[in-house]
Amino acid sequence: MRPVNLNLGTCFRGRGSPEFGHPNRRAYRMAQNQELNVEEAMLPLADTYNIIRYLLTETLVLGRDPALRQMVVLAGGGAAGRPVAFTRRKRDVWIAWDDLNQPSVSRSPPADHLILDLDAITQAPEIASAYRHSVKASGAGEVAASLLAPAFGRDALMTRRDFEELVVWSPLLEHSWYKAAAELSVLVDKLRRSITDRISRAEPLPYVELNRYWRTVHSMAHLVLLASISGRLWMPRMIRELPFSNWTPTLWLVNARTTWLTAVAARSVLECGDAAIERYLKILVGSRQPMVAFDALFGLATLGLSLPAERSLLRAELYRAKEVHLPAVREHSVHFELAYSNALWLLSCDNLADLPTDAFVPLKWKRNGVKGLATSSALYGDPTEIAPSGRYMGFAMLPFVLGQQPEAYYPKILQPNPSPGKVARLLARELSPSEQMPLPATATLH
Repeated sequence: MRPVNLNLGTCFRGRGSPEFGHPNRRAYRMAQNQELNVEEAMLPLADTYNIIRYLLTETLVLGRDPALRQMVVLAGGGAAGRPVAFTRRKRDVWIAWDDLNQPSVSRSPPADHLILDLDAITQAPEIASAYRHSVKASGAGEVAASLLAPAFGRDALMTRRDFEELVVWSPLLEHSWYKAAAELSVLVDKLRRSITDRISRAEPLPYVELNRYWRTVHSMAHLVLLASISGRLWMPRMIRELPFSNWTPTLWLVNARTTWLTAVAARSVLECGDAAIERYLKILVGSRQPMVAFDALFGLATLGLSLPAERSLLRAELYRAKEVHLPAVREHSVHFELAYSNALWLLSCDNLADLPTDAFVPLKWKRNGVKGLATSSALYGDPTEIAPSGRYMGFAMLPFVLGQQPEAYYPKILQPNPSPGKVARLLARELSPSEQMPLPATATLH
C-alpha cells in the first residue's frame, strides 16, 4: 500500500478541542491558537510524521478490525485459528495479537506462530482496497494520531502513561523517531537563534515563539528517548557512520541547559556504547567553548559509568587530554578545569552505588515519586548549577539518573507548562553570549 497524506493537524487535537470543556469562548480560542502555533512549528517534519503515523495506522487497523486481519492471514496462506505474527519493512520486527486482541511488537519471532510478510500480502489490489476501507471505517488513523500527539508537541511534557503507550511501538518506529528528532533539532536551532537575536537587541519576546521553542525542544527529547530504548542494536553503527565531526548524541539536549533535558541526553549516549568515545575525545580536545567541553565530558563520564571495562582507559585518556587541552584554553579556563574534575571524579569510582547523589535533594527527586525525574527543579534547573558538593549538577545527578528506567523520566500526572516569562528567563540563561557558567565558592572540590 502507498502512504496517504495524513493531516498533521489531527495530531494536535485534544486538550484544545470543545469536548474538553473550556470554561469560556476566549479560553477556547486561546487554546485553538496555541495548537495552530504548535502545528506550524512541526510542519518541517510533516513527511516524517506522516510515515510514522502511516506505519502505526496500518498496524492498529488489524487490531481494530479482526475480520480484516483474518482476511490478510488467509491471503498469506494461513489458517483460521492459527497464531500469526506479521513482519514489516524491517524483517527484525514481528507484530502479533494476543487472545485479548492486544498487539505486541517484538524483536524475535514468537514461538509457534506462522510468520507472514504484511507488506507483500497487501500488494494484492483486493487486500489493499479492503485495508483502505477499514482504515477509514475503524478510525485507526485518528487513534494513531491521538497516540502520537503527546510526543509531537500537544503538551510540552508527556505523562508516564503516554510514554508507556508509545514505547511499545519503538521496535517498529525507532529509526523514524530519531529521524524526526534530528529534523526537530534543526528547528530548535533556528528558534534559538531567532530568540537570541531578540535578546541581544533587548526586544520583547513573543509568546508564540517561546511556546513554540519550549514544546519543540521537549518533543525532540521525547523522540530521542523513544528511539533510544534499544539503541544498542543500531546507534553504535550510526555514530561510526555519521560524517558530522562536531556532532555528539548529547549535543541537542545539553545545549538546552535544563537538567531534565540533560538527563535525557545521558540516556541517549548510554545506548551508543563505546562507539561514541573517540568522537567525544576529538571534540573535547578541540573545544574552546565551556559548554562544548561540558557536553563532551558529560558524554564521556556517562559512558565510563555505564561501561566498567572502559572506565580506567577513559580516565587515562582524560588525564592526557587535560594536559594538552587546558594550556590551550585561556578564556573560561576555570570552567574547563571544573568540568574535567567532575568527569574524573565520576570515573575514579569503582562502584556506582558508592557515589554520593548530592543532586538528589536540590532536584527534589523521590524514589518512585509521582513526578519521576520531571520535578520543577529538574525541568527548569541548569545542569551547570553547582550542587552541594561543589560539582556541576549535571555530573552530580548521573549516578542516580543512570539507575532509572526510561518511564521514570515522566510524571504520572500531566504537568503544567511554564509561563512565557519563565521560558524567557531560561532562554536568557541558555543563550547568554558570554556563556557564563556558575562556579563554586571555592575551586577546590570535596
